[in-house]
Amino acid sequence: MGGEESSGRLAVRNCGTNLEEERQQQRLQHVLRHIPPEPQKQDGALSGAQGANTLCSQPVDIAFLLDDSSSISAVNFEKMITFVKDLVAHFDISLTSTRIAAITFSHRAFVEFTFGAYNTLAEVEHGFDEVCQRKGGETMTYIGLKYALQSLENFGRRDVPHILITITDGVSNNRAETAKMANMTRQEGIEIFVIGVGRKAYLVEKINPMERYRLDLLAFVSSIDAMKMKSQTCHHKPAEVVFVLDMSSSIFMLDFQKQLAFVSNLIKMFHIGRHKTRVAAVSFSTNATVEFHLDEFYDQKDVRDHVEMIRYTGGGTNTGDALKLVNDSVLISEHGVRSNVPHVVIVITDGRSQNSPDTRAQAKALKDSGIFMFAIGVGPYVDDQELKDIASAPSENFMFTIAGYDTLPSIKSTLALRVFLQLVAGWRSGTTGTFRLRSSELEHEPP
Repeated sequence: MGGEESSGRLAVRNCGTNLEEERQQQRLQHVLRHIPPEPQKQDGALSGAQGANTLCSQPVDIAFLLDDSSSISAVNFEKMITFVKDLVAHFDISLTSTRIAAITFSHRAFVEFTFGAYNTLAEVEHGFDEVCQRKGGETMTYIGLKYALQSLENFGRRDVPHILITITDGVSNNRAETAKMANMTRQEGIEIFVIGVGRKAYLVEKINPMERYRLDLLAFVSSIDAMKMKSQTCHHKPAEVVFVLDMSSSIFMLDFQKQLAFVSNLIKMFHIGRHKTRVAAVSFSTNATVEFHLDEFYDQKDVRDHVEMIRYTGGGTNTGDALKLVNDSVLISEHGVRSNVPHVVIVITDGRSQNSPDTRAQAKALKDSGIFMFAIGVGPYVDDQELKDIASAPSENFMFTIAGYDTLPSIKSTLALRVFLQLVAGWRSGTTGTFRLRSSELEHEPP
């Protein structure tokens, strides 16, 4: 790789900008030829000891697509690499568990390393340390997506989930081509997460538009189901998690039971404990009720049992009252809420609330206090705009719409992963405020 020169406390990578396309193609082919097509189980150094804060040992192939355009300074590029290394450290890296690939892009793309090149956490971290900034030109996101798709198709394992995490600081120079490549990537069952960096972050194309979201989830979950991962547990940093559950008359009793079963199974993916993740539940119809508080149950079985015992009442859809109850009676010091861990609220509803302005206002109050808000709309009668009003921004990362309660299980793993990404962000920031990446700091922005 290119040489390094000092810039304050950070080593600034610079690979030069005059590389030929032919050289890049030769490099890609070299990488492709030297990766074994079918990974075999190894022991010793290849399995690698992972950090004590490993999130999850479930097999998954994750490709990082990193913006290397000219608008990113050398210092901020280094901070982006540091952020990615911190994120990777939460996974169990090995040849048979989580595998990592990295691609950089600007007006061209480079496969920095692909799946199987590095098979321990130390090796992957070294691989990211060797990624150098070429200070490319324009932001041609579609070229990066093309190379990421090739890496996942050629060297991603067929029986594990495929995830692409894209970090970019602005709009690509060809939105139509970017949308086309994003569609092709999603059609291959690849789950895409986009992190927008800087003032232009809100202009980043919606690579996961909601009208295609169900297809993405079904493809993503089918690969998970093939692995029989449903009963495994992922461990992550502590958090306060509140479920807000609709029990209005529009929900049949059987569907309400399916909702409770979904929540119970989702809780199995969290590491529950007094000093770990804690859970509360609020139900709502005409009125809202706290079913149990964060400081009541610290055993996973107790939490799940009490979720499954919630009684159906029927009535109206007073979503705003439920969100107000969360703010006023659940996430408060009197019930032991911790201010030094991320707070997450997950709302499940099958219809429009009876007072949309109040719902919007109550959701805004929660989000303004730094709470991560997830909104799940079930069935044909949900109000997409109201779900967006409830969900944190960008809504495509915090909002789900599904056809019915039978398909709730299809979003379990994706929801858990999205919650995890927010927890990692919240813990990096050191507070519970909303996490937004900025080109100047790649760190927390206070609420």
